[in-house]
Amino acid sequence: MHFTPFGDAAVLIQLEQRIDPAINETILSLHELIQASDPIGYCYSIPAYSSLTIVYDPETTSYNDFRERLSQLCQAVPMKHSEGPTISIPVCYDPDFGLDLNDLSSAIDLSTKEITNLHLSRDYRVFMIGFLPGFTYLGMLPPSLECSRLDSPRMKVPAGSVGLAGLQTGIYPLESPGGWQIIGRTPISLFRPMSDQPFVINAGDKVRFISINKREFHAIAEDFRKGSYQIHRHE
Repeated sequence: MHFTPFGDAAVLIQLEQRIDPAINETILSLHELIQASDPIGYCYSIPAYSSLTIVYDPETTSYNDFRERLSQLCQAVPMKHSEGPTISIPVCYDPDFGLDLNDLSSAIDLSTKEITNLHLSRDYRVFMIGFLPGFTYLGMLPPSLECSRLDSPRMKVPAGSVGLAGLQTGIYPLESPGGWQIIGRTPISLFRPMSDQPFVINAGDKVRFISINKREFHAIAEDFRKGSYQIHRHE
């Protein structure tokens, strides 16, 4: 566990740099522990795959003092963080939304139906939120779905697009450039900046994809716009 300065007012805790559920579990446990302990000067912390960024108030504490408090806290880190909810995310895999489904099918030698069935076959761990507000990095995919990013990223990936890259799957919360292989789209928005809880999904949660057709997609999109769609959370 390495502690280093990160900018002018943050400490970076770094574990072994690889995508591993056990390492991520430790990071999320540290995140919870530090939030609960609220050490002097603490502002907020941001968990990633194998690191945790902890921002502090430099007018309240110094780097050395804050780092020492963190070091003492981390000696008591629990082995497992509190279990987050499993969140059901509806996805339409229609070719109009699955922009790369046909090309991906040829590349990994699976039918489009096999790809979508495999994608639906498990719940996914939310390793981290990043890249864009609300972008979810989820894993791990079934090994047969492992794929590379696009050779040339798109300039515009539609909001709600569900993509694959390596052994990860993710959801684009906003229209943006991106290079993941797009296999479907969700009609719900994962980032609601005007809400008291702007992120629908958080690190440590799990995601369960639910297949819907185009008619259901447009109906859910309209319900979500009106505020009448209820996101299903399984505790």
